[in-house]
Amino acid sequence: MIQPPKQKLLQNCTPEERNQFMVDAIFLLAHTQLQVEFLDNIKNETQKVMENVSAILKEAGMDLTQVVKTTIFMKNMDDFAAMNEVYGSFFTGNFPARETVQVVRLPLDVNVEISVIAVG
Repeated sequence: MIQPPKQKLLQNCTPEERNQFMVDAIFLLAHTQLQVEFLDNIKNETQKVMENVSAILKEAGMDLTQVVKTTIFMKNMDDFAAMNEVYGSFFTGNFPARETVQVVRLPLDVNVEISVIAVG
């Protein structure tokens, strides 16, 4: 899921949503694309989610160093260590604030979904 650049995003926003971009912030939710090879391995799925997050941020003129908070939704908290290994590899220095919650089900039956707030 790749979003258009921030300028195009603003064209489709309500006035209230435009105010969010005035502080150069981006709020996004990313999950893996529906591809069978990603749905049975939490490491592969987390890798794909983080690649999607990185791509969306890049399109908005930002990168992972500008992420200030993430929320991770997981179907199985037993997968936390494996997910965390991959997730952590995308950040250097200061890690963003994070919360991780277990949920019963996610859209498209994915195993992990990550919500990100980044500030420019």
